[in-house]
Amino acid sequence: AGTINLVAISTNGYGFDLTETSAMNMVAGGGSASTPAISLNGQGTGFGILLGYYNNTSTQGRSLFQATGAGGISLTGVGSSYEGISTNGTGFLSASGPIVFDGGTAGIAFAKYAGGGYTLAVTPMGRCAVATCANSLVTTSTANITLIGNTLSPGTGVNTYTSGSLTLQPSATSFTSALSWPITNLNLSADVSGLTIGKDTGATAHTDTVTIGSGTSIAGPIKVYAGNINIGAGLSSTGLNSAISLYASTNIN
Repeated sequence: AGTINLVAISTNGYGFDLTETSAMNMVAGGGSASTPAISLNGQGTGFGILLGYYNNTSTQGRSLFQATGAGGISLTGVGSSYEGISTNGTGFLSASGPIVFDGGTAGIAFAKYAGGGYTLAVTPMGRCAVATCANSLVTTSTANITLIGNTLSPGTGVNTYTSGSLTLQPSATSFTSALSWPITNLNLSADVSGLTIGKDTGATAHTDTVTIGSGTSIAGPIKVYAGNINIGAGLSSTGLNSAISLYASTNIN
């Protein structure tokens, strides 16, 4: 029922470089809603955190980080020449505590990098059935998932399967590039209970653009923050008394 807190800083390379030639399974059952069961903080001149570069199967969740109690999972990566966080096929499962990825200004990449002859694979987050992730101890999840980074690259795919909420927000005030929702290969389960795109910066103006490109239905509140918001398709909430809120510094079109 303890916690795991790991820190790695490199002045000439990657903070964490867990290439996972062999499968890995890290489990912790401690922590709380405000204290992660598993925490990785990596800083490097390349990646801050690199996981799964030598993944050798297309099956998702070959390696797993699992928070089985009240605490969640926190990854903070500060990269320079590459993303703050890059993970390939590794799963991040939490029964109830929040899952937070903070890739900083360099952003987050899923299933983007693999060594020569190795395989790109989907990243499961939240819960994963044993039939899909053989070593899963978390088959139901209420975890809120937050992905922070000025850029977000889902690559081959990331599955956010939880009855909690999903938040995508920049590290700074605005995303580096225009964001179109839904994001290709970022998959949500039907029971996700809230969606937030962007972040509330108060009186500070946003300079980015968020486009709703196709219809989206969420079982809870929806919030979008941006400089310009383009509504090209419908947004709907099936949650009781759940609002849809759009906040634009410039225009809603």
